[in-house]
Amino acid sequence: MSTNSAPQSRTGRPLDPDIDEAVFAEVLRLVAEDGIGAISRQRVAAGASVSRQTLYNRWPTVGDMVLDALLQGAQRSIGAPHSPDSPNPGDLRAYLQAFAAAITEWAGPALRAVVTLAQSDPAFAARFRANFLAQRHDALDDAVWAFMGRHVDADIVAVTAELIAGSMWYRVVIADGPLDERWVAQMVDVAAAQRATAPRLGVTLGDEVVTVRPFTSADAEAVIRGRDDESQRFLGDGAEDPSPAAGVWVGATMVGWVDHDADRSWLAEHEVNVGYAVFPEHRGQGHATRAVRLLCDHLAAQAPARRPTLLIDPANAPSLRLAERLGFRHVDDVNGQRLFRLP
Repeated sequence: MSTNSAPQSRTGRPLDPDIDEAVFAEVLRLVAEDGIGAISRQRVAAGASVSRQTLYNRWPTVGDMVLDALLQGAQRSIGAPHSPDSPNPGDLRAYLQAFAAAITEWAGPALRAVVTLAQSDPAFAARFRANFLAQRHDALDDAVWAFMGRHVDADIVAVTAELIAGSMWYRVVIADGPLDERWVAQMVDVAAAQRATAPRLGVTLGDEVVTVRPFTSADAEAVIRGRDDESQRFLGDGAEDPSPAAGVWVGATMVGWVDHDADRSWLAEHEVNVGYAVFPEHRGQGHATRAVRLLCDHLAAQAPARRPTLLIDPANAPSLRLAERLGFRHVDDVNGQRLFRLP
């Protein structure tokens, strides 16, 4: 995921902020009133009270002037990705409301113009994708991540963001449909439905011995049967309707489960708590180590990467050995238990 948060399509000398604002305001006005085909440097220079040479020095094409106007306006009214100073950091409804307001109030004609230009100019299309589209999609991704929760599998979050973006661009560019409060509510409902049904592991993982695959309701009975005094001591009684992220399988036999969640007070940003259990008759064979390693590698490969932690009772010697084998380091104590993080 890109971490860029400032316009990058300009190639010439920096402009005075007042001149910059005047040029962008004039460009947006001309696009809205007459369309991109009617814009020339001469008209922009006259309306913004700047010299044509200033514009030639700064932008390779008229389209780049429009693109920079969009970049600046979007950052101001919608927000830059990964910035706590954004008007709506991590708030999906607020982000969609801000985007919809920008399209309705000032950005719609300019955005349709640059999309049209990108169809016939590959170099401009590359600048459009690298700057404007990358920033807007990053900001949307951030908002969807925050709404759905860091525990949801990254692939599910990415698909949800693409569904929202697809509807957004279809209405803006093709159908010229409204981006109103009803649309915002529908998109939030889409994300909520995805969140409600999303598995915490969206793929099957495996090595030469174990397979870690998304949990299903049919696996719940095996989890309940696999509880004993030891699991109760370290994990508690367990839910009546268990739903960990994944079952751990050896061949056709379920031998345990692994889980991860982000709803713990001690977790830092992008961290998740990893839990696991192996059923009594399958302990001592290295299945937990293999399954936790697979899950941790998967979490680390997400975008953004999620850093696994383990919280282990100091009396749980097998789990302490597992943490050591996998390279976890004891960094703190939480409520009498040892907190481990990967370095």
